[in-house]
Amino acid sequence: MSKPVKMTYSIAMAAAQDAGNRSMRAGGRTKWAVQDWNIACQTFERLYGTSTVTETRESSNPYHEPDQRLKTSHAARRGPLQGP
Repeated sequence: MSKPVKMTYSIAMAAAQDAGNRSMRAGGRTKWAVQDWNIACQTFERLYGTSTVTETRESSNPYHEPDQRLKTSHAARRGPLQGP
């Protein structure tokens, strides 16, 4: 009987990519859709055991909270367009 394999970041990522690819092919697509990405993320989280969503919500950075996002667009922060 073989030893169990230690779960590493690269093994979890490979398994997540495989899960996303299986989902993509099962859906008859040639490119990943949002649901494929979500399945890949769920697989990675299940195998590697990290949750970036929880860490982001508990972060003290105000820009991670939905009500504290910047209200101005990138173009508005850049200023008016300069004429020729």
